[in-house]
Amino acid sequence: MDLTLEVIETERLLLVLADLKFANEIFKNFNSETTKYMYPKPANDISETIDFLSNSILEMKKGTNYQVIITKKDTHEFIGCAGLHDLTSEIPELGIWIKKESFGNKYGQETIKGIVNWAVKQNKWNKARYPVDKRNISSRKIPESLNGIIVKEFKSINMSNVELDEVEYEVSLEKDFA
Repeated sequence: MDLTLEVIETERLLLVLADLKFANEIFKNFNSETTKYMYPKPANDISETIDFLSNSILEMKKGTNYQVIITKKDTHEFIGCAGLHDLTSEIPELGIWIKKESFGNKYGQETIKGIVNWAVKQNKWNKARYPVDKRNISSRKIPESLNGIIVKEFKSINMSNVELDEVEYEVSLEKDFA
């Protein structure tokens, strides 16, 4: 798949392509509190984080994944990770996590809006899905801020063996969100 993989600049953030230099920050911040309502579990050791990043870089080269590291534009402080996954499917999946110290600043909304605008420019998909646990109100506000609509509800067991009660939103990729 021919994609333009690029750094995305938003008002306050730079979304840079996944890189092994962020392994320590990801390992330190992708913890049980951050993943409470997510499918993945925290890495047991740094090698799992390195594997995640290496795999993300390989998948980007293949055109099957777009994985970015969220940093503040002014200080380059690490904020979290986000991406658009399953790029070969008709409806790719948006995903994001923000480190605890950065909660409450609407970085998630700004990041996903940036990725959605990138996806619109690719002109390959009509919509993206955004699954989220019903209890994760701040994360639910992200697709809702992009006029996302709930298309499915389901329960799943995450990698930490905790039941998630999820809704899946669909977000249009037919126009950007200026």
